Amino acid sequence: MSWYYTPVPTVVPAEDFDPSADANALRKAMKGFGTDEKAIIDILCARSNDQRQVIAEAFKSELGRDLIDDLKSELGGKFEDVIIALMLPPPAYLCKQLHKAMDGIGTNEKAIIEILAPQTNDQVKQIVECYEEMYNRPLAEHLCSETSGSFRRLLTMIVVGARDPPGTVDPDLAVEQAKQLYDAGEGRLGTDEAVFYKILAHASYDQLEIVFEEYKSLSGRTIEQALKAELSGDLYDALSAIVECVQMAPHFFAKQLHKAMDGMGTDDATLIRIIVSRSEIDLQNIKDEFEQMYNKTLTSAVKPVPTVFPAPNFDPSADAAALRKAMKGFGTDEQAIIDILCARSNAQRQEIAAAFNRDLGRDLIKDLKSELSGKFEDVIIGLMQPPLHYLCQQLYKAMDGIGTDEKALIEILCSQDNETMHEIARLYQQLYNRPLAEHVCTETSGSFRRLLTMIITGSREAPGTVDPDLAVQQAKQLYDAGEGRFGTDESAFYKILTHASFDQLEYVFEEYKKLTGRTIEQALKKELSGDLYNALSAIVECVQMAPHFFAGKLFKSMDGMGTDDKTLIRIIVSRSEIDLQNIKDEYEQMYNKTLISAVQSDTSGDYKKALCAIIGKA
Repeated sequence: MSWYYTPVPTVVPAEDFDPSADANALRKAMKGFGTDEKAIIDILCARSNDQRQVIAEAFKSELGRDLIDDLKSELGGKFEDVIIALMLPPPAYLCKQLHKAMDGIGTNEKAIIEILAPQTNDQVKQIVECYEEMYNRPLAEHLCSETSGSFRRLLTMIVVGARDPPGTVDPDLAVEQAKQLYDAGEGRLGTDEAVFYKILAHASYDQLEIVFEEYKSLSGRTIEQALKAELSGDLYDALSAIVECVQMAPHFFAKQLHKAMDGMGTDDATLIRIIVSRSEIDLQNIKDEFEQMYNKTLTSAVKPVPTVFPAPNFDPSADAAALRKAMKGFGTDEQAIIDILCARSNAQRQEIAAAFNRDLGRDLIKDLKSELSGKFEDVIIGLMQPPLHYLCQQLYKAMDGIGTDEKALIEILCSQDNETMHEIARLYQQLYNRPLAEHVCTETSGSFRRLLTMIITGSREAPGTVDPDLAVQQAKQLYDAGEGRFGTDESAFYKILTHASFDQLEYVFEEYKKLTGRTIEQALKKELSGDLYNALSAIVECVQMAPHFFAGKLFKSMDGMGTDDKTLIRIIVSRSEIDLQNIKDEYEQMYNKTLISAVQSDTSGDYKKALCAIIGKA
């Protein structure tokens, strides 16, 4: 039957496990000034939950400290959410998530469905016992107080463990149940919801598989089609979740992960919950299903993935000699140059340049400039520049001479974190003997100038800095500065959007939507215009999903008549070792065509070959 699959986790118990060594390494990672987040990741993300509990015990017995308390004091934002989730025993973590879904104003029905629908009776029993122990309140009673109608009755049946044990099947009964479902829906006027939730909450998954087959034989329609025609709202969502979990649980979770990351913004709570809770069950199956369903890996959707990596078996002297050969004598072997420089990391290219000078007594960049030309030269020379040098050069070009390329300034400056921005500002003055902020001030004006100045001077809070209560206030300030008044106080917008950390801004945007019923994008579009609007919109997009922002810029650079080659080259070169794979995936999803096919149709010759080599086929 289709729901039988071999669950494959991504997290398994570590071999040669030494809890004392792990406990001491974690203490070292958090002791003194600063925190070694990578050490924390390397240990806790590579241990099973049982092993993490043993580490916590060793941390307490040997160091006299509470590991979770120490982690909470050292970490922040969504990184903290992930690590603390990993530290909780699985039933306790799910109970905490259920409590969050029902605590305070409003109820997160989707989270309740996602947590409860896939559980077996034994798992539900563990969750019910744990919930009452943790919150001194029966889970069923809490659910009843937060839900209503048929949805409440369905959840109650799940929580009290009414489902038959695995392996319980009765083919004759399945024929009757299929007929009951038909008579309760398609076979009558109106819908008897009780029949649907009683059968789907009571029958074993094995039995339901047979029921669904019998339903299709009887009616010619799938059970999914019947649910969609007969039900709606939370009851429909919950029963659909059960159907998907009967048929293939990894498919259900892959879809939930895709929804969590689809469009503008990320539902981080769902993303974290599924990845953490399924990591020792079937996350590998979910990964495989995700790739099959959406033609991209789950890893690429979750974290920045480049297209250019360091080359293995790297030999800078051999590469230098090969490049000299490609440029020596009559004619130039452009393909050899592409094959070498587009398949090396920037750090490796710097080593090649050093070897070129040391071994051959020549300047590689000068030789390349003398042999190449046009946009192909721009790509290759762009690759040869250290990344921040390249961005400084692009900023200078955007402001040098007559006119200013505001779009380039926005694209480069609004996507940077504080640390990178400080490095760019320092390097710019070193390269051009002129403060970047001062140069920008001479080329821009008004609120746009003030916004860019605040970005350049690095007033943004550090990553991970979050204050949910402050986010509520900041959302109100944005409303009062725009939709809540006559005219617009632009300064409130650029001060908050340039000062708050990206993590904090995610909270602010969520609170703004709760307060006004409108997205922050809608508010910006209504209240602002021109370069200030473009810059603040860029910040919002980079907060919510930077690959979406850059994919949009790449599309615009090739849309319509002519190509904005400067933007095309700048993004492909500058993001190639950061997140160009994510940008490729986002581009294909947004425009229903691959980035490489778009570049191939808009460019030509060696210029096209170089860009395509950087983008990569996968």
